[in-house]
Amino acid sequence: MQTAQKHGIRGATVTGALAGLGHDGQAHAPNLFDYSDQPVQVTFVVSRSEAQQIFQHLQEERLQLFYKILPVEFGVLKGDGSGSPEMLLDLAS
Repeated sequence: MQTAQKHGIRGATVTGALAGLGHDGQAHAPNLFDYSDQPVQVTFVVSRSEAQQIFQHLQEERLQLFYKILPVEFGVLKGDGSGSPEMLLDLAS
């Protein structure tokens, strides 16, 4: 999360899973004494330039990880009646 903030990423979510299968078919799960094998998903909704910036950093860190990139549409309803689902931002373009 600190790295995301350092690179100007506006939002991120970290989700820990109970178990998972890696791309190599190996099972991964935390145990009572060791959480280092816990599957973790980090989600960012970013522009293309922000994605390029964070991936450049990850490559420099020489991390081994699985990733996926999906085009998304998102918006914000402010809770005061303003904004609408028609006012979505399309980051796929």
